[in-house]
Amino acid sequence: MTTADPHLRELVPLFLTESRRAFEPWVQSEGGAWTEELVHGDGKGGLIAAAPHNVRGFFLAAGKFETPRVIGEISCGDREFFINTIVSPRNRDLTHGLWEWANALERPDLVPRNTSFVLQPARLQSIVRAMATSLQELAASIAQASDDLVRSMDAARAIVQSAFDSRLRGHDHQRKARQAAEAFVAKDWTRVIELLRSVEDRLSAAEEGKLQYALRQRGLREPGQ
Repeated sequence: MTTADPHLRELVPLFLTESRRAFEPWVQSEGGAWTEELVHGDGKGGLIAAAPHNVRGFFLAAGKFETPRVIGEISCGDREFFINTIVSPRNRDLTHGLWEWANALERPDLVPRNTSFVLQPARLQSIVRAMATSLQELAASIAQASDDLVRSMDAARAIVQSAFDSRLRGHDHQRKARQAAEAFVAKDWTRVIELLRSVEDRLSAAEEGKLQYALRQRGLREPGQ
């Protein structure tokens, strides 16, 4: 069995403690409830409950809150130690990040943005506290959010996702174009065709020429195809 990570033995308990200190007093003042969850990988592809000082491998730690107006959670996990807060009006699904609400409510600077690889205790404390403060400032507006506001958040998310997908597709095209160029030099026409056809919608004129040449070469070498 994988042993506990010494780094996580410090950071995970700190995350849970700081989240409780920053969020729970406000949650209780709102007449709400605060709960915590901590799980890690069981080595078989599943998740099991973990003790804060014995976390290993993949994990998820979360502080969850419910008030009469809003529900949500602050969490950290995986190998990137990414900290995130999601929140929703009480009568809606829990899908939007606190930073998305801040954008939609024209308070973009209110919520911390660079929250991946939070491996320094002081930085962790600062991010958790800032998220709690931001939630308190935005909670009333979130609770009263209109359908139009939520739709605008969904549209903004779709734009971000589309741009991300496009970047991934671009990286995939560049990688496969390099591999196809190597296969072309080696006269591995089948490999050239396989690679370039997988990114055919992004081919340059030169890459399209290589694809057509490879198709002709394969046709000459494989009669009847």
